[in-house]
Amino acid sequence: MKHDQESLCRSIMSDPPTVLKPADSVSVALQTMVRERLPALPVVDTDGRYVGIVPVTRLLAGLGQPASGLSWPFSPSPHR
Repeated sequence: MKHDQESLCRSIMSDPPTVLKPADSVSVALQTMVRERLPALPVVDTDGRYVGIVPVTRLLAGLGQPASGLSWPFSPSPHR
């Protein structure tokens, strides 16, 4: 599906959105990013309010892994 610069975010976002909770583990975050092919995920509290964002580069850095040469399948998935 092609979109131009005037497309609205709601026309290309996932519904429901893929999010993390503050109590989710690094493992859950990485697995979700790989499964959903997303390079970052928003973190929401129990009321669904945005509290932050976790990029895969920060997760890898926290694990002592270099993010350079990252070749994970972070291109848009076919179901989006």
